[in-house]
Amino acid sequence: ASGTTVDFSTNTPTTTLSSTMKNTPSFMAHKTDGNQSISSDTATLITFNTEVFDSDGKYASNRFTPTVAGKYMIGCSLRNVSVSSAATLFLMIRKNGSERLAVITRPDSNGGDAGSQLHGIIEMDDNDYVEIFLDSSDSSATIRSSSNLESYFYGYRIIGA
Repeated sequence: ASGTTVDFSTNTPTTTLSSTMKNTPSFMAHKTDGNQSISSDTATLITFNTEVFDSDGKYASNRFTPTVAGKYMIGCSLRNVSVSSAATLFLMIRKNGSERLAVITRPDSNGGDAGSQLHGIIEMDDNDYVEIFLDSSDSSATIRSSSNLESYFYGYRIIGA
């Protein structure tokens, strides 16, 4: 900041960033509440019940509502298990209930597991929210739950954007 000196010679430098210089609010949550079955041809809200971090308490009930206007990097990764080789998986990030970003994934010819990832920048105002949905053409599709971040959802405000 203008007029501020930061002394790094003390081996314990400290500085305070203003709120406009931080990538907050930010969060990361993952799925640990059991595998989640996905209904065929129905957009299903994906649950992420365990917070890894939530800088400002803006993640709740599977939804991120930052309450600070700005551009946000939003993303998710899902481990889909028990998927047939003929399945089509349609992963969506919805803003205020409407599709904002989407990707289609198809498993290999053997079926089984299929990873789906989606990441992008979404402009949000102070009362917008985002959620993750998955639609599958296969009624056996299941989202894996695990303690090691196999299925997760994250977001953070982009500074300078």
